[in-house]
Amino acid sequence: MESVPYTIRALDSIREQTHLSQDKFFDQEFGNFLCRRITEEIHLAGLLLNGLLNDFEVTFPTKKTGTVNILIEEVLRENQVRLKEKEVRIFKKLEKDLPEIVVPEKPLRYILNSIL
Repeated sequence: MESVPYTIRALDSIREQTHLSQDKFFDQEFGNFLCRRITEEIHLAGLLLNGLLNDFEVTFPTKKTGTVNILIEEVLRENQVRLKEKEVRIFKKLEKDLPEIVVPEKPLRYILNSIL
């Protein structure tokens, strides 16, 4: 997460250096064009980075125990009526020490619901 603000600061530095070096071109018209073009590209890159920041939800894994077993039990309870209607019987034997999940619970719950 720290690299994104650093990247945005780096883009701002590039933009400042471009403006400072604009007067050092022999061909002033080319210097103006290059400065304008680099500024536009930096602006687009900044928009992209800000959009990615807004779209991605950064989640940090938390230490949990029994999450997989609990999620399976909850999903089975939620779908119990539908399973009975279709006369589906599930025999389950959940392992005591299933590994913990690193992904957020919501996607795993969605997958389990989709399977059932």
